[in-house]
Amino acid sequence: MEKKYCIKINDTKVEVSEEIFTEYMRAQWREENQDRRNKKRNCSLEAMNEQGKEITSVSFIEDKINDIFLYYVA
Repeated sequence: MEKKYCIKINDTKVEVSEEIFTEYMRAQWREENQDRRNKKRNCSLEAMNEQGKEITSVSFIEDKINDIFLYYVA
């Protein structure tokens, strides 16, 4: 049994080849993957505190970044 591929155009399903379906969906798949990766990279203070990484202020983060930057520059 051959698999059928359909895309929706103006609320109408249109049967297409696998190649056309893949190209049509590529942008949507890319956006979904990007959204999923961005959720994994959530670095808000609240999220870090929930993970047990207690950070009390933004100045703490700025100090850490400066320390790292100075280490690699020196």
